[in-house]
Amino acid sequence: MRSARPRRHGTPTRRSRTIAALACVGLLLAACGGGDDTSADPASETDDSDAAEESDASDEVAAPELTTEEITLTWWTWGPDNEASVALFEEAYPNITVEIVNAGQGTEQYERIRTALTAGSGAPDIAHFATANLAEFVLRDALVDLTEFGLDAVEGDYAPGAWGALTFEDGLYGLPWDTGPLAFLYREDIFEEYGLEVPETWDDFAEAARDLNAQNPDIFLAQFPGVIAEMWLALNWQLGNNSFSVEGDTVGFNLTNDVAQDLVDFWEPLLEEGVLATDPAFTTEWFSSLASGRYAAWIAPSWGPGLLQGAAEDSAGLWRAAPLPQWEAGANASAYWGGSTISVLQQSEHPAEAAELVRFLLNEEESARNYNFLFPTLTSILEDPEWRDQPYEFYGGQAVNQIFAEMELGVDNSWQWSPIQGFVDVTLNTELAQGADQADLMGALERAQNQIVQHAEDQGFTVE
Repeated sequence: MRSARPRRHGTPTRRSRTIAALACVGLLLAACGGGDDTSADPASETDDSDAAEESDASDEVAAPELTTEEITLTWWTWGPDNEASVALFEEAYPNITVEIVNAGQGTEQYERIRTALTAGSGAPDIAHFATANLAEFVLRDALVDLTEFGLDAVEGDYAPGAWGALTFEDGLYGLPWDTGPLAFLYREDIFEEYGLEVPETWDDFAEAARDLNAQNPDIFLAQFPGVIAEMWLALNWQLGNNSFSVEGDTVGFNLTNDVAQDLVDFWEPLLEEGVLATDPAFTTEWFSSLASGRYAAWIAPSWGPGLLQGAAEDSAGLWRAAPLPQWEAGANASAYWGGSTISVLQQSEHPAEAAELVRFLLNEEESARNYNFLFPTLTSILEDPEWRDQPYEFYGGQAVNQIFAEMELGVDNSWQWSPIQGFVDVTLNTELAQGADQADLMGALERAQNQIVQHAEDQGFTVE
């Protein structure tokens, strides 16, 4: 039975390589980059040949009055390879020393920040945040509104979707560091062998999944993306469903509304028919399925091509990239899985200098190009032919960056994240995994919604 089409709402050895990929995947998920400092990363690598160029728009920001005294700024980050950009800043501001501290990856760092907020001291001047976790700290009044230092003037330098996620009401609480727009990675050889067309729409995707399963039940078109909370939310995002709303201490959760039902109506029949894999992501078996051809495709974020290149080396030259399937033919809607920012903490004794450090790191093009393992957010890099048109041998010489750059333009910038996003993700991961196995997605979403609402109320929020 064909599923109903959702409505559009709004706009070494293989084993050792798999183990290595598993070891780095936590960093990739947290930092939202792809690959490490020793390997090329399509969809995120930049060419340093133009590094001396600076963003013209950054010159429009009025230089703040900064201290001439010798000071030290502390930056908490779990991301690698920050020294080159920090050295550029210290050269431009020789009276300012930047101390880089790894205070733990993601959750561990956030807990240390919460401890500092409770104590009233001990927070860094600036800190690295996953964009999805920013709302909590904005509502805690832990972050400086960067409009106070004129950083809203550089909005036009960035992809709209990346900028929108960092604004709350009239405030700006970070600059975009990287993002994770979704696209479609697939094995060209498998598609050709089984006569499959690259899906342009989700209906095409469902047809290809059924066709491939009928010809070879041992191969899946792809893993069901909903086994990962961030991917299920991204599917909502692409379809125009803002799963969360935040206004002061009032929050809303739209996990079971009509748009969510549309998604359930599309994906659940595919699960019932068994034509999609439901394996947990980022396990040894999951990586092996990508490397061996058990999965013919991956609905992947922009940091995915580099990760895949490292984990599936034996399939080099067989993979290709295509736009994310659409609910409406000819559309160009995408969403993010991942993304990060750098913010200034209210406890900083030097907020003007800290804000300038954030601006310099992420808006000066010479500095931004140092982060060639992350997907860029500056439009000057996204539009740069040296980056955009670079071919990658692993993808048969395809300029993969072109695909993800186009998907970046299709991200709706009105999406909001929940101030209890960590709890939301854990709960959705647990319930959706069970729902996928039982082909009962709405039941899973209802259980998750109930738990999330209860947790929000326990944290003192009013739930609308």
